[in-house]
Amino acid sequence: MNPSCQLKTPKDSKISLVNKDGDEIGVLDFSNSFLAFEGNAEQSAIAFMQLVGNEFQHRLRQEYSKGYRAGKASK
Repeated sequence: MNPSCQLKTPKDSKISLVNKDGDEIGVLDFSNSFLAFEGNAEQSAIAFMQLVGNEFQHRLRQEYSKGYRAGKASK
């Protein structure tokens, strides 16, 4: 299992940060008028940045593929 971010329930105001073993390592809580964090900040930051990095890389591949196909079709 890769590090991930998960909503606890669909309408929940908390986001769980989970490590590769499936253990919760941090929680972002939006239920008050301010953002609160509880957990291991270093591990949570790593998990969050890996998630964002993987998603960004995936989107770049998608856009490159679309542009490549469009360029090839116009020739």
